[in-house]
Amino acid sequence: MTGPGLLSRVFHRASKRISQPNRRDGASGMTLIEALAAFIIATAALLAVFEGFQAASGVQERTKRIASAIVAAQSAVDRLGVDIPVQSGARRWREGRIELQVTLTPSDQRRALDGDALLFDALIEAQHLDGGAPVSLRTLAISAAEGAE
Repeated sequence: MTGPGLLSRVFHRASKRISQPNRRDGASGMTLIEALAAFIIATAALLAVFEGFQAASGVQERTKRIASAIVAAQSAVDRLGVDIPVQSGARRWREGRIELQVTLTPSDQRRALDGDALLFDALIEAQHLDGGAPVSLRTLAISAAEGAE
């Protein structure tokens, strides 16, 4: 049987037992064994709370590393055609603690483009060197056709 009724009965019995003298000298209170047991239970509860904080801190660090990788990958997308040439091939580099790779391949998708433009599939991969999940972004990039400039 569980529920609020059972819990209140347990507390009622415990408080009755503590308040009633049960020793020969008539003194009431907790024995040394009871105090030691209460201390051990409280210590175990505090350790569980501390481990929860440690786990949350680890999750927060992993989240920061993944967020850094996402920002670096988005920055690489923004730089396609500016700092990163839009042409077939793969390029790999590091920015701080982030390793990036951009792979450009001619797209199979046919779009209404000017005759002098090419469409590329771009895959941007970022990985924080200290761990965290790798991040991949896909997009399309447009480049002027070779010799059209």
